[in-house]
Amino acid sequence: KNFRHARVILVLVIMAGIVGGASTTAFLAVINMAITNRTASWTNVFLSFIAIALVGIGCRIASQMLLTRFTIGAVFALRMQLCRQILAVPYRKLEESGSHRMFAALTEDLPTIIGALTSIPVLCTQAAIVVCSAIYLAWLSWPVPRGKWAVDRRRTPPSANATVCGAPGFFSSPRAPGTRR
Repeated sequence: KNFRHARVILVLVIMAGIVGGASTTAFLAVINMAITNRTASWTNVFLSFIAIALVGIGCRIASQMLLTRFTIGAVFALRMQLCRQILAVPYRKLEESGSHRMFAALTEDLPTIIGALTSIPVLCTQAAIVVCSAIYLAWLSWPVPRGKWAVDRRRTPPSANATVCGAPGFFSSPRAPGTRR
């Protein structure tokens, strides 16, 4: 029962981390939309920004709270199981192995295992940021023009030809050798 409950909590922590990481990419999309789409309603951009912020913050708080609950329960369960196993060993074997091994198992080995478990949600959040950002960048630089400018690439508006830094974008029209933009 406890293992199944811990698995559910760990899955919820990972899912919250993934949604929190995806919200970071959604921030990038909203900022890009606000910069490149001059006709966008500032009210919609602002409300989208606030909604994504609330989702991201909520998922990160939920992930940390669930992770804390999982960690405390896991530490308690592992220490209790280890103590039961130590108590089940005959006294003669305990004397032969020495007390330093028991103390090391209780004070050093368990925190290392728990530290590895607690890094899983952070890894999932960072992986979600990388994957969602890569998907978003692939969508932005897809070679097929979108929208009303799809028919004639020479009529592409300047905002679609420039990135935020002002460098030529992917959709820029080809230029003849020796000509300037």
